[in-house]
Amino acid sequence: MEAASRREPMAKYWLHTVFLNVGGRMMSKSLGNFITIRDTLKKWEVDTMRLMSVSTHYHSPINYTEAAMEQAKNSLNYRWC
Repeated sequence: MEAASRREPMAKYWLHTVFLNVGGRMMSKSLGNFITIRDTLKKWEVDTMRLMSVSTHYHSPINYTEAAMEQAKNSLNYRWC
């Protein structure tokens, strides 16, 4: 679309992922394991959430767990200390 309209790129980077898993199960309202970004940001910083999501290979499902978030937080703290 951008090439056809000759406008600036809509995005600099594109990320392709598969479904988000929560605790090893596909996130679903019917399963009751539905989380929102707003709820996650109340507990975790945005950089922690970003690192957790991009540290997974793009063909693999992202598995949201407290342990994965804690590991991302520790990785960020280790890097900047």
